[in-house]
Amino acid sequence: MKKRFSAKRIIVLIVVVLLVVFICQIYTIKFRATDEEYVERIANDTTGVVINYLRYEGKRIRSILVDRSKEDLMILLHGSPSSSIQWIPLVNDTILSSKVDFLMIDRPGYGYSSFGNPILSVRKQAEIAHAIVKEFKDQYANIFLFGTSYGGTVASRVLMDYPDLIDGAVLMSSSMAPGEEYIYDISYAIKEVPWLFPPLIVVANHEKMGHYAQLKEMEPLWHKIKTKLLFIHSKTDDLIYPSNIQYVLERLNTNVNWDTVWVENGDHGLYWSDRELVKKHLNKFVDSFRNLLLEY
Repeated sequence: MKKRFSAKRIIVLIVVVLLVVFICQIYTIKFRATDEEYVERIANDTTGVVINYLRYEGKRIRSILVDRSKEDLMILLHGSPSSSIQWIPLVNDTILSSKVDFLMIDRPGYGYSSFGNPILSVRKQAEIAHAIVKEFKDQYANIFLFGTSYGGTVASRVLMDYPDLIDGAVLMSSSMAPGEEYIYDISYAIKEVPWLFPPLIVVANHEKMGHYAQLKEMEPLWHKIKTKLLFIHSKTDDLIYPSNIQYVLERLNTNVNWDTVWVENGDHGLYWSDRELVKKHLNKFVDSFRNLLLEY
């Protein structure tokens, strides 16, 4: 006579099935939007959406221009894991969109920039950004650069390697100092068995584990920056530590115009947790170029 499954075996079987379903679901998480979705969610009678792809070392890098015929342009570089889809609420903001056009770039490995295939080198990522942005240099009075988290790292490298490209930059919650950040225990597991995790997470972890070496490479280059800067950082950021700011200030040339907005009791993801604050300071930063003053 055959033995029936015990209650314990049934529970284990249910857990395994649920785990398989969960893994299948997270593997579909890509946090991105198609070209058509960007047009649908942003374009209207007064707003054009122009999408281009740049070829770089066998990869296709996507950029999305939000064109409202403004005099200034703001470049947006996302962190990780993410893509340009995170910027849709910002580019649709009534006040900021009345002042600037936007250019969003899916960084390599994210969105529709060869999804799942990152480029670890920050120097190469900056080279990509330069190749895309330089085409707009003569079309706008000012070009601003806004980078969050590791997008701020790439933005910093752009400012180092191409000091005449950008007129003003906002670096928010950005990783800039080697070793001044928290690494989760699971990051080491992802590195060892990446096939267990969705591509979006693997790409982000690939960058995360390479932060130290990339930032050390940038260490002697901070003096090359001459762009006006605004840092936005939480005093209680427990992922990218506030000490990143002091590290940079000790290395900038003394003639660089900079300021810092310190957020009390904030987290690392300020763009998500306090977007109104972010929009407020982006607006003030853009206005400062019209007033030729940077006051906070």
